[in-house]
Amino acid sequence: MKIGHRIRKVRKQMGMTLQELSRKARVDLATLSRLENQRMTGTLESHVKIARALRLGLGDLYQEFAGQRVPSCSKGPVYRLHHECVPLAPGEEGEIQKTGRGTERLVWCLEGEVRVKLGRGVYRLLKGNSLSFKGERALLFLNRGHIPAKVLHVWGILSL
Repeated sequence: MKIGHRIRKVRKQMGMTLQELSRKARVDLATLSRLENQRMTGTLESHVKIARALRLGLGDLYQEFAGQRVPSCSKGPVYRLHHECVPLAPGEEGEIQKTGRGTERLVWCLEGEVRVKLGRGVYRLLKGNSLSFKGERALLFLNRGHIPAKVLHVWGILSL
């Protein structure tokens, strides 16, 4: 089952219209429609909002994907995700080494403001912003602000 089908199934079980879910989740109606019709997968942030509006934990929204395997050149499971929370004091830097080929990464700013240096690019993330990219490159987190920052770093081979 795909994520959009799961959202539609739970929404209908709750007797909720697409418009009601859009209002409760604060996710654009067109985005929800695209999700349910498999025209997009959405972001982690939108999944969190939708799960809350459906009174589910994020794990509950993804429950039907747990243990699923997808074809891969890799030996072993490909559904395993890794994560770490990276706290950064004002002025602090934190380097994260590159991960293996075929790896996807997500960086989500939970608190404060951080700069993410990825190759030649530098990306500014405010609280609630996220960045996703291929994991073959090392990255550097920089807190140039005056308050502590916290970043969630998730990596693995993703298939929703």
